[in-house]
Amino acid sequence: MVRRVELFSAALGLALVASGCRKPAPAEIVYTGSAPALPVAPGAAAPGAPAPGGAGSPAPGGVEVPEVPGSTGSAGSSATPPPASPPDAAECTAPAASSGAFSKAQLIAASADCAVWHYCTFESAARALVSATSAYRDEPSTQRQTDAQQSFASAMASWQRAELFRFGPAARSGEPGGQDLRDLIYAWPVRAECKVDEQTVSQAYATPEFHGVDFAISPVTGRTLGALEYLLFNSSTQNRCSAFASINAGGGWAALSAEQLQTRRRAYAAEVAVDLNTRAQQLLGAWRDGFRTRFTESGPGNPVFSSEQQVLNAISNALFYLDLELKDYKLATPLGLTPECSATACPDAVESRFTSYSLSHLRENVVGFRRLFQGCGADYAGVGFDDWLRDVGAGELAERMVGNLGGIELALDRVQGSLAQALVQDRASVLAIHTAVKAVTDDLKTELVTVLNLELPATSEGDND
Repeated sequence: MVRRVELFSAALGLALVASGCRKPAPAEIVYTGSAPALPVAPGAAAPGAPAPGGAGSPAPGGVEVPEVPGSTGSAGSSATPPPASPPDAAECTAPAASSGAFSKAQLIAASADCAVWHYCTFESAARALVSATSAYRDEPSTQRQTDAQQSFASAMASWQRAELFRFGPAARSGEPGGQDLRDLIYAWPVRAECKVDEQTVSQAYATPEFHGVDFAISPVTGRTLGALEYLLFNSSTQNRCSAFASINAGGGWAALSAEQLQTRRRAYAAEVAVDLNTRAQQLLGAWRDGFRTRFTESGPGNPVFSSEQQVLNAISNALFYLDLELKDYKLATPLGLTPECSATACPDAVESRFTSYSLSHLRENVVGFRRLFQGCGADYAGVGFDDWLRDVGAGELAERMVGNLGGIELALDRVQGSLAQALVQDRASVLAIHTAVKAVTDDLKTELVTVLNLELPATSEGDND
């Protein structure tokens, strides 16, 4: 089992880690600004016509702007928007904001407690997701579908905050204490759609092997939150595999009626939710069953962290989510600033292309970053990297970074409609978010790591953007 995880980590790592000065987003296709013709199952809309719950009408310039499932047609309107703040589970206690003189040990403990709180909140949301998707599978109705979608939105919002705590068991197995659990929960930016369509035809989701860790049998791209979004929000009878894929060349997809397709998707979604809950329990359990002690008590004899410096580097590496995933993958590629998008904008490259939630994900990412950088208490009170900067006499840098984080939030608030729509109708507003994020990440990977004597993550070495 360990060997299988190592193989998965190595394979996914090759897809995600960049080479050279540019970090390309992993994708099997190049976003050109227009979508290819997709194979259609019986009962689907005619080519070029939007399928029920599918893409919207073309925007100026011929670029198609994805329509939000359940939308009324106006920009950004949605029947089931994600919650502005994911509810914190009653059984998950927010860590107390510590006070007093700064110490590195205090920062490490605060980071650990904040991570555990976020994982606990997500585990609670994942349990609710199992109930909602199971009910939708067993008694399909419009209300059950809405409940499942709203449950997904809450779980995804919770996880988007937890994304910033990718150290320890959430990290890849090549990192200290890593168990690849993040990628088993959310494998983005690797896309899930074609693998989900293939497993919808094969019904692999109904086998015990689906929940295993043999990735040759059950790839993570056919599971995780990305797969669940596709299953719950995509009502199109088209698939997103090429015409040469076995489900199309062999006729398996075409043999499914629209009703069979939706029945299988509901059953598949329920299994994905079960798998997510299992991984959430594993992640939370790993921290509670001893990893927190290893994280906060480094030194000789510790099998994971031999020094306090090693722990601090692991925490600071997690902050670089803002640089690689958020700035580059979530913004630069859809904006046409990377080779992966050859058009002025590629709205189909946004993170959540089957919902209007991509902007909400960015906001939750910033909240997670603030809780790690500033403090995990109310209004970001508590110990964070900003306190460390002030402790070493770099208070001006701390204030500038905090102010620039506020600039990201202001830029996000100025965007009208969904991210995909804004890319076409008001690209400048999305570019302003990218610029605001870059102001933070420039300081992060230059002054902060230098002043605090921290290592620059391998994914950022040689990156000058």
